[in-house]
Amino acid sequence: MFSIKKYLLILLGMTFSLHSIANIQPKLISTNTLSSAPGYELREITFTDANGETRVQELYYIHSREGAKNAHLFGGLPIEEKEELENEMDSWGGDWDANQPLARNNAQDPEQLNPHTWIIDRRGVMISSDAEAEAYANEYNLQQVIEEEIQFPEGDNEAANTLNSARTSTSKRQIKGWFSGWFKKCRGWRNKSKHFGKSIDKNFSHDKRFGKDNAYIDFKGDLKVKADLNLDLNYRYKRRFCIPYKFRVRNIVAKSNYDASGKFSLTGKAQHDFGDFKWEIAKPKVMDSWFMIGPIPVRVAMKLPIEVGTGNIQVEATGQVALVKPVHFKGNFHYTCTTSACTKNSAQHQNLSGSLQNSLGASISASARIKPYLHIAARPFVYGEWFLYAQVGVKPSFPIELYGYWGNLCGDGNNDGHRETVGAALSTIEFEAGITGEAKVFGAYILRPKYWKIWDTSLFFFDFLSPGSSAFSPILRPQTQASSLAVSLPVSIRSCVSRFANKFPVDYQINWGDGQISYLNNVKSSSTMNHTYQSSGTYPVTVSYKNGISTTVNVTVDNDDWGGDW
Repeated sequence: MFSIKKYLLILLGMTFSLHSIANIQPKLISTNTLSSAPGYELREITFTDANGETRVQELYYIHSREGAKNAHLFGGLPIEEKEELENEMDSWGGDWDANQPLARNNAQDPEQLNPHTWIIDRRGVMISSDAEAEAYANEYNLQQVIEEEIQFPEGDNEAANTLNSARTSTSKRQIKGWFSGWFKKCRGWRNKSKHFGKSIDKNFSHDKRFGKDNAYIDFKGDLKVKADLNLDLNYRYKRRFCIPYKFRVRNIVAKSNYDASGKFSLTGKAQHDFGDFKWEIAKPKVMDSWFMIGPIPVRVAMKLPIEVGTGNIQVEATGQVALVKPVHFKGNFHYTCTTSACTKNSAQHQNLSGSLQNSLGASISASARIKPYLHIAARPFVYGEWFLYAQVGVKPSFPIELYGYWGNLCGDGNNDGHRETVGAALSTIEFEAGITGEAKVFGAYILRPKYWKIWDTSLFFFDFLSPGSSAFSPILRPQTQASSLAVSLPVSIRSCVSRFANKFPVDYQINWGDGQISYLNNVKSSSTMNHTYQSSGTYPVTVSYKNGISTTVNVTVDNDDWGGDW
């Protein structure tokens, strides 16, 4: 339940400042394990105290009978302290927790029934005289801590006056001497508590990419948090010569009121380019001629290379999980936690988001692209291709794509707050033509291979699903005006198939719900139709892509010019 770092900060605060100056906190710099064995660790803690001075402290961490034994054997824990810890485990330390059964009387493993963890100051547990205690107190400026630890018998006014006199004295020797006389006045255990409170009103935003290049996951999240946090730390510590040297956490009581809202998306993508596979069909020589420039013979020849290829073969898969609208939660909790478990005192949780099923979306899509081509070029050269050549050719190709989609992140067709789950399985074939060119001298490019597209057109579109891919069911957002029977109906393509509709426009049929039918053709992204009804009422308007693939939305019109219910 509690981390080592939390224990360190708590102990440092309690030992050196918590008893005296509540607003001063030590600052942890580092920890170093000096020795460890089952059930125990000895750590060296480096920190800065309230005056900014760097201190080094050695602390035992013990949480079992075996740990107490190992701390004595390997870490130098005094035998008296080891035996005291064992007695505390046997008896649960007297009144530490009266409701706990005695471990020694339980048939279960006692080690599992003693979840307490002790933290002990190695130097503090070694103090055996007033002189050592006084030196330790002076080194760490613990005079004020000792003052608070001293408990005077009721009515002992003389001791109280002596303490006040020591507090106001300018003589350090006098103060030291007075403390020395009271060191033995405060031994044994004390119970204390500390309260922490914190209010939070903050927006968190985070973007992170895991992976890189052709395989990665993108996380994007936005969160708004308002909370009041209250923490009560109840602990028990023991003193030697008025100096706290050992403590354990009894429990932590946590209370909070919270109000949180936010959204996130998690998108994964994997893609791979297999490259261009090509085969040279032929490379016939169509010309070879020599002529003289004075005494110099010159050769000019030309070949006609012919090749076919696949183009760059690409495959890609994308998956996404996201909140399509923000979620909002509110509530409170009250827990009591020990070092072994937490107990719920009360808790209340409210979901202010509506249906969480409608808030969460997921999708997956995949595509494969291939671009088979035929390349015919003319390659004239001088002397030989090794010396100088230039090539110009024509390259017709047929880009082919296979595409699939499934999910509910592709829009809300009828605007009812619920994103429909839709699917698509499509194939497209296009035609593209371009000019190629390249040139080399002595094997070095003076014009690297280039391709200039001069023409392209869409040839073929195929929907593998019957009667059609539901992703082509449109998004409808009808618009009406008060005291009017007219309606304006924008019809939009869903985002997951919009790039296909841009090349292969979609035709829709509109049933206005009053017996009238309209047709909307060649929709690339969005198009609007207008209609006027003959009478007031609510009409179900259905826009169909193919038989059975449609979106329906209710449209209400009213031409009451008299303002309703006079």
